[in-house]
Amino acid sequence: MRALLCALVLAAVSHAGDADTFLKQARAALKKGDAAAALAAANKALAADPTSAPAFFTRGEVYAAQRKHAEAIKDFDAALALDDKFYAALNARGAERFKLGQIDESIADFSAYLKQYPKQEPGHWRRGISFYYAGKYAEGAKQFIDGQVEFGADVENVFWHFLCTARKDGIDKARKELLTLKGPDGRVPMMQVNDLLHGKLKPDDVIKTLERYGIKPRESATGPVGPMRHYISMRMENRGGAKEGTPELYFTDPDGLLIQLQDVSYCGGSGVLGEKC
Repeated sequence: MRALLCALVLAAVSHAGDADTFLKQARAALKKGDAAAALAAANKALAADPTSAPAFFTRGEVYAAQRKHAEAIKDFDAALALDDKFYAALNARGAERFKLGQIDESIADFSAYLKQYPKQEPGHWRRGISFYYAGKYAEGAKQFIDGQVEFGADVENVFWHFLCTARKDGIDKARKELLTLKGPDGRVPMMQVNDLLHGKLKPDDVIKTLERYGIKPRESATGPVGPMRHYISMRMENRGGAKEGTPELYFTDPDGLLIQLQDVSYCGGSGVLGEKC
């Protein structure tokens, strides 16, 4: 009997060791961007130890990388069921819930996570974006004001604060309360977004930037646009635009997908900027 017990203990220890080995392999593969290898290793880790919260969490991260959001959430749920103090799963689940449009649930997860790690609250931009889509613009604006501590030179932080304030108090006040960058954002497009927010950027500047990145003028006003092309369409009064026309700037990506660029006040309405709705 004693020999049998020892054998069982040794087998359990061996399986736990196997699970740890597979977990390390899964994380290494995920870091390299090899999701298929990461998933295979994570499945082996769970086969070796079905009660491993880290194994469920890691497989959830793999599913998240594969954009399998529902599967990721199930694994993060499993990790938390096995270990309710596995707080990283709360944060990860919040991100996946956001991607599925479960905005309130994402805020709940992010907030529960930040309750455990309050020092991370100023830098938690994901919760700020969730606040915006939940219509909680005051909370969102505060999140991005606090975010200046960590993202003082990040135009995206300025941009999301602007959007929250514009929704809450209107465009004019949002422009007056624009956050000031503590330094230049190293990404050229982002500094141009900053200029756009301050009303300094003109359509020709945007077009020149697009052409610098290989996006050329549309060859013909009719027929398919084709990839990596740009053009301006004037939406006239008969289509809800301004009397003199509302310019709308479009460009296509390498796959030919059409993208529209407008002033941040644009709402698809009339006015030169399409801002009157």
